Amino acid sequence: MSVRKNTHVDGHGSYVRGSWKFRFLRLLALLVIACFGLTACGKKEESTTEEPFVVKIGVLLDFSGEAKEESEQMYSAAALAIDEINNAGGVLTQGYKVELVKKDDGGYYMNSVAGYYQLAQEGVCAVIGTNNSQGMTELINASASANVPVITPSVTDDIVVSAANFVYQSCFSDEYMTEALVNFIAAEQGKLSGSRAALVCQTESEKYVSLYEDMAASMQSGNINTVYAKEISGYTKESLGEIFDEVVKTGAGIVFIPASVDELDTILSTAKESGYAGAFLGLPEWSGYTGKMYGYDVYIPVNMAADRADEAVQGFVKKLGGAVCDGVRPAYDAVYFIRDAIETGYLATATSVSLKLPFLEGSTALGDYTIGAYGNTEKTVDIILMNDGGAGYSATMFE
Repeated sequence: MSVRKNTHVDGHGSYVRGSWKFRFLRLLALLVIACFGLTACGKKEESTTEEPFVVKIGVLLDFSGEAKEESEQMYSAAALAIDEINNAGGVLTQGYKVELVKKDDGGYYMNSVAGYYQLAQEGVCAVIGTNNSQGMTELINASASANVPVITPSVTDDIVVSAANFVYQSCFSDEYMTEALVNFIAAEQGKLSGSRAALVCQTESEKYVSLYEDMAASMQSGNINTVYAKEISGYTKESLGEIFDEVVKTGAGIVFIPASVDELDTILSTAKESGYAGAFLGLPEWSGYTGKMYGYDVYIPVNMAADRADEAVQGFVKKLGGAVCDGVRPAYDAVYFIRDAIETGYLATATSVSLKLPFLEGSTALGDYTIGAYGNTEKTVDIILMNDGGAGYSATMFE
């Protein structure tokens, strides 16, 4: 009786099952299988590793249009605040890092709306922007549906502060601006021809009409004697010549005439030709005017005068390391508003931030703040004086 041996034939001979050669090959095969398994497990673990959570804040400004330079300055200010917060340990007890998500609306209101919704989809907990008035008006409606709060660093329109719980200003509003200018006039009566004022307004601009009405109300409440008020359809040499002839007759020493920077030379030169010898109250955007002043003093409200002899302001300007436009401080402050809302609500979500922004109190390197129902109500307004000698800090109101 013969015994059949279990063998494996591979064309090169027979290996007896149980022999050392067979055991070696089986061990080698198991090692290969084990290696593949470990590699697969390693890949699986790597693919499921979660990225560290990052708090996202959107910045929606005009980075490619007419306001691109000031937008980049505001972005730099917001980035400075982000660096300070991250270097101090981030937010919440988990020490989450904060980052900015940058969107360009080109100064066009439809792009503002599209950019806002894109930021909402990307998971930002708040949006800093925009810096065009029409875009801000549209964001009032958009924020009510997306529920992501918006803080504008430069749109001063009164409509923002009466809008909704999702919209705020870190800059001053038109109403605060006119009150600050009136308070300044009252404090400087000896220098400003006894505070006899004239108001002029271009009726084709809703913004200028609103400013005109705010200033009229502020002057009435501040007991400033308004001796002349006129509404016109446009600022031409002819229409302005007639107006300044009348202003001279009234003896007014102060003129408030809301207008664009492009119209400022025509206004000043026409006033000079008419013999007007008083001063002007202007708008924040006039700080960018580099033309001839025709011997006039022009007082302009801004959110922060970069040359103010204040240690906190000078320290901020030094850290920023660049130009300081009117919206720089509000952009910087807005980041801290959001940070404090996250800390007090213990959540880095848009819903939590929107719930905590109203009536929030806190501080930044530039001072304390208190947010009311619709915006930052503790606002400082710096007054700068522009004339042929240049521009410089004059006073701070509401401090």
